[in-house]
Amino acid sequence: MRVPVSLRLLAVSLILGGCAQSPTRDAGLAGEGDAAYAGESAKPDWYSLYGTPGLPDAPKGQFMSVRNDLWGRMSRAFILDEIDNERVQTELRWYQDKAEYLSKVSQRAEPYLHFIVEQLEARQLPVDLALLPIVESAYRPEALSSSQAAGIWQFIPSTGKHFGLQQSWWYDGRRDVHASTLAAMDYFERLSRMFNGDWVLVLAAYNGGEGTIQRAIDRNAARGLPTDFWSLEGLSDQTRAYPAKLIALSRVFTAPEVYGLNLHPIVDAPYLERIAFDGALDLDKVARETDTPADELYRLNPGFRYAVTGPNHGGHLLVPRERAYAFNREALARAREDLGKWRTHKVMKGETLPALARRYQVEVAELKRVNQLDSASLKPGSQILVPARAAALPVARSATGQPTANRAAQVHTVRSGESAWSIARQYGLKPDELLAMNGLGDKATLNVGQTLVIEQGKPAAPAARVQEKSATARTEDSRSRASEKQYIVERGDTLFSVARKFNLTLADLRTLNGLSESATLRPGQPLLLR
Repeated sequence: MRVPVSLRLLAVSLILGGCAQSPTRDAGLAGEGDAAYAGESAKPDWYSLYGTPGLPDAPKGQFMSVRNDLWGRMSRAFILDEIDNERVQTELRWYQDKAEYLSKVSQRAEPYLHFIVEQLEARQLPVDLALLPIVESAYRPEALSSSQAAGIWQFIPSTGKHFGLQQSWWYDGRRDVHASTLAAMDYFERLSRMFNGDWVLVLAAYNGGEGTIQRAIDRNAARGLPTDFWSLEGLSDQTRAYPAKLIALSRVFTAPEVYGLNLHPIVDAPYLERIAFDGALDLDKVARETDTPADELYRLNPGFRYAVTGPNHGGHLLVPRERAYAFNREALARAREDLGKWRTHKVMKGETLPALARRYQVEVAELKRVNQLDSASLKPGSQILVPARAAALPVARSATGQPTANRAAQVHTVRSGESAWSIARQYGLKPDELLAMNGLGDKATLNVGQTLVIEQGKPAAPAARVQEKSATARTEDSRSRASEKQYIVERGDTLFSVARKFNLTLADLRTLNGLSESATLRPGQPLLLR
């Protein structure tokens, strides 16, 4: 429910009164003293569209933020938090019971939030949008939805490519926080132009597609009906609820104390620095050379799919600003040593990670870490990167699936203008030999950025097709379904059906998401699965 103005003012008076009597302040906040916002913010032109209902209980300036960290800066710039209607109230009631969850998410956002806020302000976009990754991904850069949307902004592959996000075997720009944030800003600007700066319509279009929203507007206009978002018909339940989710979050984060939210303090200063590099890098060696925890380096750079950035990739690393001095030219040069010894393995049906670990004489944990796998399950046809320190060489397979002699191997990334004929000639092979090495048919076409394994010596024919999946493979496949980190609820889903789908108990699913026994699911709601 909307918090009465008397209660809101009482909370502020108590806080301000405490500050007047005692100089104590939240630990970890930057600066000396408490900054108060005393001016009433100017409303955008479209604000009048939502005047009834939607008028605030009191002017924004009367409910002052006393935080002087990044959250305080953000809340004083919010423009969506004063919109109110029944849909907003529904989402607000849901978030009111999720204070602990929102606190964890606020902590998870720390490395990225200052950069996002700076980008929004530089482009004069609503700062409220910095809360949108909470709705989309719970601020998990590695999040992958059932529709293959990835990253904190949840770009699907086609939209990501449209906005310039590179996606290859080695790298996925949708998970790169820097690249995907710039792409999201471009998308917001485009949608703002399309919908004349009406940010509620922009939010709906970000979720449901601009075509879907424009057609709904046109239908209402043709019938003489209002064309504001709340009056539109024929939208999915997920899109109908989507703008209200962000508006509710804006209200909660404007007055976290009133809603029982203990926000993780975030200093209002850059956390990250962007380090450019050329060629390929061994991220494990980067971590060692710069004395940076490998887990942190991976966490800040989830766009790289493997522990190696890829042949001739180039690009940038996001690193803690306080450690940026260590990422000098010499350290990065040392991280390029021995990269030519890395090799790939194309997964055949029935193969398991433990079997590959034995074959290449490495630990299962090592293969999982290098390939950034969450489980030991493997997908036939996928490729596994084998560390340079692996003792065994890749083993080719005969037509019967039996191992043949060990052969050295290297990786070739297909460039523009190359063909199977030109690449095969480069390595002294026949085109059909090159294709057979990579399990490709005689008429297969190559794509730019595709990786090919080049084995020295006569290649083996593709493995015989296995008609029946082994018991081990079936078990691994069933486990893979539980490796998803996040699931977006679809119409008809229940807690029981989702738990069964991902091999979880009802109790575990409720605990992971802070849900009560009587909780129900809504289409579009994100669920954590691990």
